[in-house]
Amino acid sequence: MKLYHESNVINIFGNRTYYILSSEAMTDIDYMIEHVAADLIVLLIEKRGLTFTEAVDTLYTSDTYTKLCNKDTGLYYQSPKYVYSFLEHELKTGVMGL
Repeated sequence: MKLYHESNVINIFGNRTYYILSSEAMTDIDYMIEHVAADLIVLLIEKRGLTFTEAVDTLYTSDTYTKLCNKDTGLYYQSPKYVYSFLEHELKTGVMGL
């Protein structure tokens, strides 16, 4: 499965709405965050057997995603598998572990 960035897209999953930034409004850091997040969704599907909707919901409601989006942490510079290790720890223990 591959996830691609698209301009001016609003995705609705269940009762949650997620907004994907348009390419005009996206900074380089936002672009990096979006691609790490897309890879994390794929990893959740592959490793945990979640559906796409469950994986998106799991990621976007996690503390790991909040930290990923916080530009001060620099977590978006790390590899998706490294960030996934924090997400996996959070899902098992309820604490991100950073």
